[in-house]
Amino acid sequence: MNRPPHNKGYTLIEMMIVLLILSSVTAIVVSSFQTAYSAKQTSHFLEQLQDDLYYTQAVAISRGETTSLTIYPENHEYVVYGKNKKLLIRRTFPSHIVFKGGTLGYKVVYLANGNVQKPGTLFINTNFASYKVVVQLGKGRFYVAKL
Repeated sequence: MNRPPHNKGYTLIEMMIVLLILSSVTAIVVSSFQTAYSAKQTSHFLEQLQDDLYYTQAVAISRGETTSLTIYPENHEYVVYGKNKKLLIRRTFPSHIVFKGGTLGYKVVYLANGNVQKPGTLFINTNFASYKVVVQLGKGRFYVAKL
């Protein structure tokens, strides 16, 4: 009896090549998603920080009391305090975001009239870019700029 060769399947080498190609493509796609996710986290953090600075100023004006936003870089968090160190907001931020205290230090204080107590600059470094937060003298104006 003559039996034909079994040509119905793939060889082990062919399967390994296909799996190697698929795993390489998957690794590339996953790493690009992680990069995009970190960039989105940074963007969201900067927006949240701006909103919280506006909130800190609004509370100072509306309640007629000194309020502050204090950054604790070693704990990866910042806190908004009202009168007598009353906790208003506590937020954490991702570990890839690093604060560098500039002339402002790690604290922004708004007086009862909405003016900032001390103007200055605060630097923020991420995996992708560096930013500076500039708090200007008078009326508590500030802006965030990419370096």
